[in-house]
Amino acid sequence: MSDASRSMFAREVDFKLEVTINAYAACRALSVRARDINVQFKQHQEGTEVEQPNPTVGALSDYSVGRIDLKVGPNSGDEDSAETKA
Repeated sequence: MSDASRSMFAREVDFKLEVTINAYAACRALSVRARDINVQFKQHQEGTEVEQPNPTVGALSDYSVGRIDLKVGPNSGDEDSAETKA
């Protein structure tokens, strides 16, 4: 199994998603984060080495370690609902 596959299906990610109350907000936050990572990745010049070229793995990893917070509220499915910690 490749490193990306192991990272994507790590137990920490599974456990974090298992206790998520609002699955839609989590999915939306992960999508927004993956898109941000993809934009950052595309800004690098060709031939430069990048840590995590897979945006999905990066977003799931960020979520599992608590870098992505889900806000609870009436707009919990909007793009404004996901905050990424620096």
